[in-house]
Amino acid sequence: MTRLLGNAHFLRRVRSMSELWTVARVAKFLDVSKKRVYQLIQQGRLDSLKLSPRTTRVTRESVERLVAEGKARQREELGLDWIVAPRKRRNVNE
Repeated sequence: MTRLLGNAHFLRRVRSMSELWTVARVAKFLDVSKKRVYQLIQQGRLDSLKLSPRTTRVTRESVERLVAEGKARQREELGLDWIVAPRKRRNVNE
């Protein structure tokens, strides 16, 4: 969902998002090429904002969602989908 937004609408939208990442940062985080990040944006798998004709930002939430989907799919393919993630340990000193 890439859009070139007007100033007022853009500012409201940006304030409502916690963090926007550059395409280069997303590519480094996912260990893929920038071209692949743009493909994921085109496929609708990553949410993005087009700030100008040459500037695109990706929402951190959509990157986290993509990673979570990948981990779930990987567990499923390995037959580990029945395993529940370990619970967070409590600090004994609390």
